[in-house]
Amino acid sequence: MNVPYSTSSITLSAEAVAPGATVQGVGTFDLAVGLNTFSIEVTAADGVSTTTYTVGVTRADMSVGVEGLADVARSGVGLRFNNPVSDGALKLYSFDKGAAVEIYDLNGRKIYSSGSGSDVISVANFPRGMYVIKNGKQVAKLVKQ
Repeated sequence: MNVPYSTSSITLSAEAVAPGATVQGVGTFDLAVGLNTFSIEVTAADGVSTTTYTVGVTRADMSVGVEGLADVARSGVGLRFNNPVSDGALKLYSFDKGAAVEIYDLNGRKIYSSGSGSDVISVANFPRGMYVIKNGKQVAKLVKQ
């Protein structure tokens, strides 16, 4: 099973069908980026016979779907803005005015794109959370409160 980066945990549940059988390995688990493997063990009513089921969950890397997000660690060089945004107005102080400003959610979907030159962007209708802002070759994290 593949999940987006924004999915940070998973809940596994299972029920024994046979009377007296037990199930172990269920619950809520944190997900790391990449493949996460979970085992659910069902023990028969005799207490001896067991069957193990393996569930694989692959959590996407933050960069999936957005060109250049691997550069987030180097963010902020040449791209400066109010962060976090709490009043609904993203104010760009330093950016490439000749390039579009794009905002992505953590699933890699582009949710905003502007023409060049605009230095104030309304994010009032964005849900609270973390986003990625891209301007030319610059990429940075954006937090909407």
